[in-house]
Amino acid sequence: MVDIAKVALQHKNANLVEVQSLDTQIPEMQLSKLSLKRLKKRLSTKVEEFRSIIEFIKAKYSAAEAQVRIKEVVGISTEMTDVGIALDRAEDKRAKMKAKFQALD
Repeated sequence: MVDIAKVALQHKNANLVEVQSLDTQIPEMQLSKLSLKRLKKRLSTKVEEFRSIIEFIKAKYSAAEAQVRIKEVVGISTEMTDVGIALDRAEDKRAKMKAKFQALD
């Protein structure tokens, strides 16, 4: 009976040592938890900042793309105006030649 009591007492003491060890780990774990929460918040903020920057870059790219398209259209429009002027000049020359031909006839 004494042996059983002795073994039980040893188990109790071992369990008490383990409980004390775990009790000292609780504050450390709480600090780690707090630190991880702060890190999570900072990382979430950084991710949101990154997303905002990406959206800003996308918007600037779209604006630049639109400006290029506008310049292309304006360039084509200018070229078409130049072609129109050249056609008007050619038509004027043709009309003058026709008038000369009729005058000589």
